[in-house]
Amino acid sequence: NKLVSRLPEDIVALESLRILNLGYNDFTGTIPDLGGLKHLSVLNLHRNHFSGEVPSFLSKLTDLVDLRLGFNVLKGSLPLALGELTKLEILLLDRAGLSGPIPGTIFTQTTRLTELSLHVNDFTGIIPTEIEYLSSLTSLRLDHNELEGAFPTLLTTLTKLKSLYLGTNKLTGSFPVSMPSLVDLKHLHVNNNAMTGAIPSGLGRLYKLQTAHLQNNQFEGAIPSALGKLSSLSSLQLHENVELTGTMPAEVCRLVNQEQILQHLTVNCKSTGGGDVECLCCSKCY
Repeated sequence: NKLVSRLPEDIVALESLRILNLGYNDFTGTIPDLGGLKHLSVLNLHRNHFSGEVPSFLSKLTDLVDLRLGFNVLKGSLPLALGELTKLEILLLDRAGLSGPIPGTIFTQTTRLTELSLHVNDFTGIIPTEIEYLSSLTSLRLDHNELEGAFPTLLTTLTKLKSLYLGTNKLTGSFPVSMPSLVDLKHLHVNNNAMTGAIPSGLGRLYKLQTAHLQNNQFEGAIPSALGKLSSLSSLQLHENVELTGTMPAEVCRLVNQEQILQHLTVNCKSTGGGDVECLCCSKCY
C-alpha cells in the first residue's frame, strides 16, 4: 500500500488489536500515543515518514514481540523504555535517524531478542557489554554507525549468531581467538573499520560462513590457508588491507577454480601495484 496521511489517533479505540502492520506507506508526523493497545504483539511502522523521537508509550506495550520502526525520520536516542519490552524478539530501528550511545541496560531485560538491527544511524561510543545477555540472537546489525573501541570478545559468546554486521564504524583491535565459537555464523562483515593484526586461521573453522567482508581495514601478514576449508564461502573480500603479504593460498584458489563456490575474491595484488599479495584466482585485484 501507499497510504498518505497522518496515523489517526482514534486507532487506540481498537483495544483488542494484536497486530498493527502499517509498513511501506507514506504516513507522516509523529507517532500517536498507542499506549492503550496493550494487547499488541506486532507493531510495524517500517518505511514511512514518521518524525519525532521514539515514543515513550512503547513501555506500556509489554506484549510486543515484534517492533519495527526503521526507515523513518526519527531523532534522538534509543529510549531506556524499550527495556520494559521483555517479550520482544525482533527490534528493527535501522535507518531511523537515531544518535547517541546505545544504552546497554535495555538488553539486560530484552533477553528473548533474536534479531536486532540498528544499522545506518549515528550511534556513538562502544558496543555495550550487555549485548552478551542476548543469547538467542541470530542476527546483529550495527553497521554504518560511529561505534568505536575494540572488536568485543563478548560477541563470540552469542553462539546462535548467523549474521554479524559491524562494517563502516570505527572499530579497532584484532579478532578474538574465540571467533571459532560462532559455529552457526554465515555472514561476517567488519569492512571499513580500523581493525589490525593477522587474519586468524580460526576463521577457517566457521564452516557455515558464506560471506566474509574484511576489506578496508589494517589487517596484515599472510592470508591463512585454513580459509580454504570454508566450502560454503561465496564472497571473500580482503582488498584495502595493504599490509597483507604472500600468495593467495592454493586452498582458497581451489574454491574459485575447482569447486567454483567462491564467486567474489578480492585483494590488493602485487600484479597491479596495489599491494603485496600474489593472486592468480582473484575475481578482482586492487
